[in-house]
Amino acid sequence: MTTASAQPGDQDQPTAASADELSRFTFPELGLGQSTTVDLTGPRTRVTVPSPAGAVPSTLNAVLTTPAWLDRGWVDVESDGRPITRIALDGAAPTTPVSIPLAATRTVDGVIPLDLIPSVIPDDRYCPDPDSDAVRLIDATVDYSGAPAVPGTIADFLPVLLRKLTLFVPATPDRETITAATTVATSVVHHYGAQPVQVVVRPDSELQGAVPDGSFERSIVLTKNSDAGAELIYPVEQAPPRLYLAGTGSDLTDQARLITSDLSQIAIGTSALAGPGAPQARLAPDSITLDNLGIGTVSGTGG
Repeated sequence: MTTASAQPGDQDQPTAASADELSRFTFPELGLGQSTTVDLTGPRTRVTVPSPAGAVPSTLNAVLTTPAWLDRGWVDVESDGRPITRIALDGAAPTTPVSIPLAATRTVDGVIPLDLIPSVIPDDRYCPDPDSDAVRLIDATVDYSGAPAVPGTIADFLPVLLRKLTLFVPATPDRETITAATTVATSVVHHYGAQPVQVVVRPDSELQGAVPDGSFERSIVLTKNSDAGAELIYPVEQAPPRLYLAGTGSDLTDQARLITSDLSQIAIGTSALAGPGAPQARLAPDSITLDNLGIGTVSGTGG
């Protein structure tokens, strides 16, 4: 466990990318898998689409497979209890292209929840088998439009959607720096779960000429410094900042642990300091001697 103290940042930091962008992500890139099976026996199937701050998921394009036993049917799409669209299924075609508008949906905790609610009528000449011949959402992509927000605090440094993480380390890193770099890389990959985040390690000698990160990229710089801390530094206006982690020995590792810990959410400035972990609590034993309590030997006689 680490402790952190946040310091207020400059209020004039950039707040959004310089121009509108259009990005397309596949479902595997979003951590949603190659396909989604629509549950025909339950009430609905939930799909959660990441929604980065400032960027608007505009359209979900995909293909719905149609089982051979289907006569006709449809799939209703809802978000947060509100109807979005109805997709008609035709038993005469093996697949149905779909385009689901997302611009009017509401973001909840960094994602847009989509519920797929099927209504199917089987062909009376077939015995339906939803398990082996199901309705599936395949080849799905999500288009994002708008200007993704540029982080203004350490708490907002990691977006809900990340394609690439670059780590800059000294050309000849010592053991503590290697440990810190490994901690950052593994914790970020774990943080994003099924999202396939690319992690690149580069020597800090390449930092000066490095191209600023894109909206869905982040860079972290590990430096040896007696003044430990974490700080956002903006290479250019309207571009994501780089996060500098400084320290020596275990102090550097403490800064690395801050990035994905719960304590990062209280780092509401552009700089913060992560301290050493608190000492482990010691449970009271079931029994203890008087000597342990500092009382010494007690003698007495009955009255």
